[in-house]
Amino acid sequence: RTGTRRMWRVAVPPRATRSQFADVPATHPLIDYIEQARALGILLGDGNGKARPDDSVVRAEAATVIKRAIDALVKSVQ
Repeated sequence: RTGTRRMWRVAVPPRATRSQFADVPATHPLIDYIEQARALGILLGDGNGKARPDDSVVRAEAATVIKRAIDALVKSVQ
């Protein structure tokens, strides 16, 4: 079989000292990942400056986040 195989690695995000979202304190256990997703345009918040990280997510929101994550991945390898 010919071709190349890419190995995808999940990078540990840089350490975040504060969040751009008002409801994500510096002590939140996922602040680094929330901020990395925000920086990549995957998480945009609720329009009121909040990420609402502890709220439930509806199917449409999950689908939007997944699509944005795939778009960011594709953009990173082009």
